[in-house]
Parts: sequence; C-alpha cells; structure tokens
Amino acid sequence: MEDGDGHVRTKKGRFAKRGAVSRTESATASRALKRKLSEAENSAAGPAAVPSFTAASPPAKKPFPLTGRRAVHLSTLAAGLSQCQNSSCDASLHLEDCQGELRYGLGTVLHIPCRSCSMMNKVDGDTRAERTANQRGPQAFVSNRKAALGKLFV
Repeated sequence: MEDGDGHVRTKKGRFAKRGAVSRTESATASRALKRKLSEAENSAAGPAAVPSFTAASPPAKKPFPLTGRRAVHLSTLAAGLSQCQNSSCDASLHLEDCQGELRYGLGTVLHIPCRSCSMMNKVDGDTRAERTANQRGPQAFVSNRKAALGKLFV
C-alpha cells in the first residue's frame, strides 16, 4: 500500500520510503540465495568435506583482545605479572591471557586471570601517584599527572 508521498508499508506494517523497502527486500533475497547455494555445496560435498580433528592437533588460539599502543612502566607491569594476587597461589601471570582493560587517560589496568587458581587479577600498567588524606576515588596514574603538568608549562 502506498500513500501520496512515495511511502510504502513494510512487512511489519510500518511506513517507509520505497527505496528503503526495496533495498531491504533485495538484501534479504540475496542472503537467502547465498544460504541455499552454501547448503547445496555442503550436501554435494558429503561428509568427506568436513575436516577431522585429532587429539594431536593444537587448540585454536583466540585473538589477543587488546589493540593499539600503550605507554607502560615496565618495572610496574613486571611486578604485577610476577605473582597472582591470591595469597595462597604462587603462580605468575601471563600477558597473553589478558581478557580486558580499563584505560584511565595514559594509564591502563589489565584484567588477567591466573592459570592455576582462575582468580581475576588487576595489573597496573603505570605507577600510581601518592594520595593525600582528603582525596577520594582511584589514585591517579603518574603518567597522567606528568602529561597534565607538561601541558601547563609548554
């Protein structure tokens, strides 16, 4: 059904411009055609086309979740990775196990699980500034303070 302004109703009964409805319909038809072709190829190839995995094949490695560049204080990062924060666990942490991060300006806090006890550890990528008695919230990273002071005096 079409009104005078070139709008038509979608399958759900909403009004939309004619071009938007035709693009949606053609995209849906193209997806359905691709699905039918892939199903036909899979059925023609038979079960021999499915790769078999043996116990000797290594597990697929998941991609590293972090991208981009970081400015880190190496001795602080190394100290954080040296031991799990669980008092009964002596295992060291591995950067490749990192599951996420929180970024605070130039500073970063990495979330790394322990391989032996599965405890989630928070490892700082930079040193934290000294806190005065009346400050609230998380401690500021030294790199953020240095960048702010550098901006003031340049």
